[in-house]
This record gives sequence, structure tokens and C-alpha cells, in this order.
Amino acid sequence: MVERVNTQNLPDLSDILTGDSRQLLASIGLNAIPSREHTYREIEQRLLLPEERLPDHWLSKYQL
Repeated sequence: MVERVNTQNLPDLSDILTGDSRQLLASIGLNAIPSREHTYREIEQRLLLPEERLPDHWLSKYQL
């Protein structure tokens, strides 16, 4: 069973992080929690939709 963390007791990240840390997190996309729609869109693009082309390392295995 997964337990939920009570976020009300956690300090705000903006109180902990300095300007440089915030900039670093923003540059790698970890400065905010993504929306549910964004998460679903990424899952769909990475796992559910077909790739536009096959990876190059597959060509030698599946050429006729």
C-alpha cells in the first residue's frame, strides 16, 4: 500500500533553495511538478505512439 506524504508539514522549496539552485533545477525541468495532462502526453509520446523510424542498430538484424 502506498502512503501519501502530508505536504503541509514540508517546508516550501522556495524557502530552501538559493537563486543558483532554482536556476539549475529550472534548466533540467525539475523546478515544478508537471501537470497531469503533461505527464499523460509524455507517456503517450514515449510508450504508446509508434516511432517515426526504426533505430539504426535494428537495420542489420532485420534486413532481408
